[in-house]
Amino acid sequence: MDWDPDADFVRIPRPRSVLRVLADLVALRFRRSVARERGATIVDAARVLSASGRAGQVCSRDDAGGEWSVTLGPSEACLEPPEAA
Repeated sequence: MDWDPDADFVRIPRPRSVLRVLADLVALRFRRSVARERGATIVDAARVLSASGRAGQVCSRDDAGGEWSVTLGPSEACLEPPEAA
């Protein structure tokens, strides 16, 4: 902000430049790309875990504190039958 004591106005610059808007757009696209890739990786890991017939959990944490997870139980073939009462 520029103030001129000889003038009756105060000059306030625009809040954002074109370069700043472009940098924000690039950062947004990069974050979306990382999130999309993380989602695809979790789905692939869950498919491998499911195909193996084993129980397990696939978990991903990001720098912002977000967490994605998928938990799979054992396949039905691995479950023990209930005991007769």
